[in-house]
Amino acid sequence: MSFDRWEARVFNKSVREAFEREGFNTTAFGDKWADAHYIIVFAESRLEAEKIFEQKYPAKNGFVVSDIVNLDRSNSF
Repeated sequence: MSFDRWEARVFNKSVREAFEREGFNTTAFGDKWADAHYIIVFAESRLEAEKIFEQKYPAKNGFVVSDIVNLDRSNSF
């Protein structure tokens, strides 16, 4: 079993929209989530990495996960 490092860009759309609409954060998430974070998880495959990101940063809570790349292999597309 081999695990690779997978990195994704993560931000919270609800926090961003609150700042745009209200001028301040009205969500339960910290202000920092308006900005993109680059998060790394360990997974055996891209599919598994996507599942981990969805569990930790669910779209139903406003999180947007994009630009998933394998940091350990050059052609992870």
